[in-house]
Amino acid sequence: MRIRAGILIAFLLLLAGAFASIEGPSELEGSCFSKDPVIAEYTLTNNYKETIEYKITIAGITNNFDAYIKPESVVLGPGKKKSIFLFIRPCCYTKPGVYTLALKVSSIKGTFSKEIKFEVLESIKISLDVEPAELTLGQCEEREATVRIENKSPIKETIVLSIEGSAKSLLSLSSEEVSIAEDSNKEVALKAKAPCKTTEAEKTANIIARIKGTEIETEKAIKITLTTLTDKQIVKLEKKSFEACNDVEETKTLKIRNEGRAKDKLSLSIDGPKWIKLEQTSVTIEPGEEAEVSLKFMRTNEEGDFNFTIIANSVLYEKTTVMSYIVTLKDCYKVTIAKVSGKEKACLEDGKLAYGFLLKNEKNSEITLALSIGGLKGELDKSEVTLRPEEGKEIVATVDISKESAGKKKLTLNANSEEFSKSLTLDIELKDCYALNVDARELSKELTLEVGPQLCPQSKLLTLKATNTGTKEQEVKVSVTGIKWIYLEPKEFELEAGKSKEFYLYVSPAVTEQAGDYEGLLTVEARDYKKEFPIKVKLVAATLPEKIGVAAEAEVEETIIEQERTVKAKIKLLNTSDCPLEVLDINSEKYSVTFEPEQFTMDKNASIEITTTIYLGKGYDKNTVELPLVILTDRGVIKKNIIINLLEETVTEIETETPVEETPGAPAGQAVAAPQVANIVVLLFLAIVAVIIVILAYYAYTKEKAGEEAQGKKK
Repeated sequence: MRIRAGILIAFLLLLAGAFASIEGPSELEGSCFSKDPVIAEYTLTNNYKETIEYKITIAGITNNFDAYIKPESVVLGPGKKKSIFLFIRPCCYTKPGVYTLALKVSSIKGTFSKEIKFEVLESIKISLDVEPAELTLGQCEEREATVRIENKSPIKETIVLSIEGSAKSLLSLSSEEVSIAEDSNKEVALKAKAPCKTTEAEKTANIIARIKGTEIETEKAIKITLTTLTDKQIVKLEKKSFEACNDVEETKTLKIRNEGRAKDKLSLSIDGPKWIKLEQTSVTIEPGEEAEVSLKFMRTNEEGDFNFTIIANSVLYEKTTVMSYIVTLKDCYKVTIAKVSGKEKACLEDGKLAYGFLLKNEKNSEITLALSIGGLKGELDKSEVTLRPEEGKEIVATVDISKESAGKKKLTLNANSEEFSKSLTLDIELKDCYALNVDARELSKELTLEVGPQLCPQSKLLTLKATNTGTKEQEVKVSVTGIKWIYLEPKEFELEAGKSKEFYLYVSPAVTEQAGDYEGLLTVEARDYKKEFPIKVKLVAATLPEKIGVAAEAEVEETIIEQERTVKAKIKLLNTSDCPLEVLDINSEKYSVTFEPEQFTMDKNASIEITTTIYLGKGYDKNTVELPLVILTDRGVIKKNIIINLLEETVTEIETETPVEETPGAPAGQAVAAPQVANIVVLLFLAIVAVIIVILAYYAYTKEKAGEEAQGKKK
C-alpha cells in the first residue's frame, strides 16, 4: 500500500510540474481623463523542474491604449515566481466599451495567455439640439434653425458638424467646425432653402456633431415640409425688327423685362443663322425691372430678310419664353486686302521682316480707313489711308522678330472705319537656329527618400534629355546647385542639329543625412539658351514598421532527379507587413539552394513568385525536405520554414506558434492561446514514465507478496 501511495504522489507531482501559470486580475477599467493610470500586478509561476526564460507581451491593444509590460522577460528557476506589472491607460479617442486584451507568455515550452476584459469608461461627451425641429417651406422660400452644441468634456474640444439624409440638399450650416471650451456651448445657424420648382413632400435630415479626431458623435433630426405656390413668373421680350450691313460686324440691343413676383435668372439662347450671336447667355433681373442684352451680327455674304428666335428660360421656375424676330441684311461696304510680298518662313537671326499689302475699295463710296497691325510687333509706313471708289493702295509693314521665340506666329493687318472693318491675318513660321529643348518632366514632382542607419542607402536616378531643335551644332553644359549630394553625368556634351542626348541626375544622400526638405536648381546652358529647373527632395527619417513579415506558399514544380537528388519548387511570397519591403537577399540555412530572383521589391499586400532549386546530394534518402528560409529585407530579417513532401509533391509552411487574435478599431475579439506541441509531447512523455513506474511498482509488490506467502508455508 505504501508503494502504491508513493507512485500516485509521484505521478501528481510530475503532472504539476508540466505547467507554468500567470495569475492576476481578469477585469480592469479606466478612462483617458482618470487621475492615475491603471496598474495591475500579475504573478508568473514556473512549475517546470528546470530554469526557463519567459517573454511577456500584451495583445489586443491596437491603437486604443497606451500600455507597457514590465519586466518584458524573466528567467525563473523551478517552482519560482515573479511579479509582472501592467501599466495601461485608454487613449482619449477610444470609444467607451469593453475591450478584450491578453497577457501572452512565451518560452521554449510553448505559449499561453491570460485574458483581460478592460472597460473603457465614458469621459468625453457632447450633446446636440436643433430648434425648431421642423420647418415648412414654399417655393424659393428660405428659413433658418439654430443648432446648439454643448461640450460636456473636461477639456476644450473641436466639434465637426455634418448633414445626412434626404433633406441634405436643402440645408447648409453657417460653420462646419467650431471650438467649444469645457462645459460650454455654442450655436450655429442652419439655413434651409426650397427650390423654386418643387412638389409637396416631406424630407428629413440628421445633423451630426463629432469630436474631431475621434469616433465620438451625436446627432439630431430635423424635418422639412415642402409646399407648392402659384407660379406668377412673367418674362416679356421687346418686340422689334433689325437692319444690318452684311460686310461689317454690328451690335444691336434687345430689352427683357421681369414682370414676375421674384428675382429671376434667365438662360438665353438663339435659334437662327450662325452669323447671329448672343453676347450674353444669362441675365439676372429683379422683379419689375428690365435688362438689355446685345446681339452681334457677324459678316456674311448673304443678303435679304432672315428669321431668328430668342429663347429665355427661367432657372428658378423652368418656364420658357420665346419671341421671333426678322433682320434685313444689306451689302454696304467692301474693301479687299491682299498680301503682295513677305516671307512665310524665316529665321530669328533675320532680325526684321517686311510685308507688303494691297488695299482696294470695291464699292462706289469713298472710305477712310485707320490702319494697325496685331500679333507680331512692328510698324506701318502709313497709319491711315483714303480710298476712292475702286481705288487700291499698297502699304508696307516692318516687324521686329529679334526678341520673338520660335514657332508659328500671326501678323494681322486691321483696317477700320466708323462704318466698316476688315482684316487679313498671315501665318508666319519662325525658326530658332540655336534652339534647345530640355525634357525635365521627372523633376516636376517632389522626390521622397528614406534615410537612416538601419536602412540600405536609398537613391533615385533620373533620366533627362536635351534635344537640339535648331539648325546648328551646340555645346550643352549642365550643373546643379543647392544640394551637395546630387550628381550629373555627363556635365558637357556636343549636340548636332535635330539630335537628342540623355543625361543623368543621380540623387544619393548618405544614410546619415538629416531629414527635411531640400531645394536645388538644375541649370542647362547652350549658346542662346539658359534655363533653370527647380529640384525638390524630401528626406524622411526611417522608422521600422510595427509589423514585418511575409506569408509563403509553394508547389513542387519537378520530380526528383534520382542521380543528383535535386528538387525544384515554386514559392509564392505575400507581403503581410504594414509597409513595402525591399528584399535584399534570400537564402537557406540548411542546403545548397539557388533562388530566382534573389532581389526584388514587394509592395504592401503584394505577392511575388520565386523559383528555388534544392541540391540534396546523392546520399539523401528521406521522403521530406525541411527548407528553412532566411529573407533579408530593408526592414529586418524574416525566417520561414517549409516542408516539402517528395512522395506526394506537396509543400507546407510550418507555423512556430498560433498568434492571439486581434480586432483593431473596436472592442477586440477574445484572445485564445492554442495548445502547444511542446507541452503535449512533455505530457505524453510524463504519462509513459508514470505507466512504467506503476508497472515496475506492481511487479515489485507482486514479488514481495509471493515471498511472504512462501515464508508462511515454511512456518
